Amino acid sequence: MIENILEIRVGEEVYGFDADKIEQILEIPSITPVPLSDSSMLGVVVLSGKIFQVLDVGKVLNLESVDIKNEKARLLTISNKEESFVVDEVLGMISAEEENFEENSDKDSFLSGFYKTDDNVVQILDIEKLLNSVSLDSFTPVKLDNLQNNEETQTENEEVKRVLFFKAGDEKFAINIESLRELIFVPEITPIAKSDALGMITLREEIITILDMNSLLGFSYKEVDEKSRALITYFDGKSVALLVDEVEEVRSIKTADLEAMPKNMANDMIEAIYKDEKSIASIISNDFLKHLTREYHLEEENITDENNKISENDMSEIAVFKIGNEEYAFDIEEVQEIIRYDEITPVPESPDFIEGILNLRGAVISIVNLPERLGFEKNITDKTKIIVCAVKNEKIGFIVDDVSEILFVEDEYISKSTNEEALFDEVINLDDGKRVILKIKVSNLIDDETFEKIEMMEK
Repeated sequence: MIENILEIRVGEEVYGFDADKIEQILEIPSITPVPLSDSSMLGVVVLSGKIFQVLDVGKVLNLESVDIKNEKARLLTISNKEESFVVDEVLGMISAEEENFEENSDKDSFLSGFYKTDDNVVQILDIEKLLNSVSLDSFTPVKLDNLQNNEETQTENEEVKRVLFFKAGDEKFAINIESLRELIFVPEITPIAKSDALGMITLREEIITILDMNSLLGFSYKEVDEKSRALITYFDGKSVALLVDEVEEVRSIKTADLEAMPKNMANDMIEAIYKDEKSIASIISNDFLKHLTREYHLEEENITDENNKISENDMSEIAVFKIGNEEYAFDIEEVQEIIRYDEITPVPESPDFIEGILNLRGAVISIVNLPERLGFEKNITDKTKIIVCAVKNEKIGFIVDDVSEILFVEDEYISKSTNEEALFDEVINLDDGKRVILKIKVSNLIDDETFEKIEMMEK
């Protein structure tokens, strides 16, 4: 017997929940949508560090969606559950009397019973049945039929390095990706008195010196804007931040394609020149970066104390990208390159979200339009990138609106899915729930059958 009934409104209908099963009643917080999920699922929220899936009671009951922008709308969390409900209004609490309760004989109904008040009859919703009716793991791999991938295998003796290309003073430079700890948006900079450094930034309670790459390279200082990024270097447990005008891409380049600096131009900062058919880039010396890091690293007790240090084994590294106004991520270990959007050859009779194929330095790779795959509109701009991932020993490119950061995230901020087939296998909670990133499991975007066909075509 229900002792207390929480009376709610969904559309024009009045319903009730067993009040003892409701943990919190909250104003509607910021909800992060989860693409391709059940139509009843609005997304996820972070409350007190815990991830909740948000279900629209109106949609579950095949009624109109709850108007979450209405000031009366509320979010209800459920005791010992990872799910929550949104309703149009919470009307009040009823102390239930047994003689006024009538059990529902229809076992297939969402209603567990009816409660008679002086004014009307309240329909009591069965929380478990509502939850069981919603498929929260409806993400399925998608087949990419009739695609070619004639990628040439790399010879064992061919040396390759992954580098990050960036702009400073309207010129192109690159640094070895192994020298980078993170790539982040530029946080607030605190000036340092009597220092040639730009200032200090705070990254997860660690204070790091930030240097202006333009000044180091002999260019004029440029004000920070939306394209600016901070590159965090890492050598021997020490870090320094480098402010750059814009990050362009991450690519694998052959060391054989690097040209040594002419003797009359040689310096400690630039170790080589890289040329391709479109541009020339100067490769920043690792020794120069090590020197900067050692010279400008700030020693603090809370940083050097080994007992307080967070091991990299307790952290995950992710590549964060944007689609529309939402943030998503790939595991950095699955990312091979990040390149600018280039001309793509369409493939007849392929699914709508397959953009086609791309010749990437002699290798033909399949390109997936990730916005369309996730139900967004395609929007190619000058910020559009292609993230090339290793998927079951094949290279697949994924179009995204922009790549914003490469981050190390402590495991305590990551909620992992227990479903091996989930498309979104992790929810990353940053800034006390103000920033939520859904990590995509790349291998679940494309199914095994497709890769078998690709392997057969390559033989």
